[in-house]
Amino acid sequence: MSELDDPEKLKRRESLDRISRRRELTDVAAVLSTVEGRRFYWRMLVTCGIFKSSFTGNNTTFFNEGERNIGLLMIADMNDADPSAYLKCLTESKQQEKNNA
Repeated sequence: MSELDDPEKLKRRESLDRISRRRELTDVAAVLSTVEGRRFYWRMLVTCGIFKSSFTGNNTTFFNEGERNIGLLMIADMNDADPSAYLKCLTESKQQEKNNA
């Protein structure tokens, strides 16, 4: 009997999945709770190329899309963990750019 056929096993699996997801989001929220964590997170989003086109006209596009997909997953986690974090990161990044100019 597979896990899908056993309601108790399925219920237990779903419960463990919810606990695991909650832990992941708690971890992301902890990173985003500090200026340093937000700066790191934002740098990773930029590195993943989510703010630029991934199209190159050759096979590099596939690689770029893979990186970009990771960045999009990070944004989704960010929004689930702390909906105000994206705006904080953006604001702090713009302020840093201004300070470095």
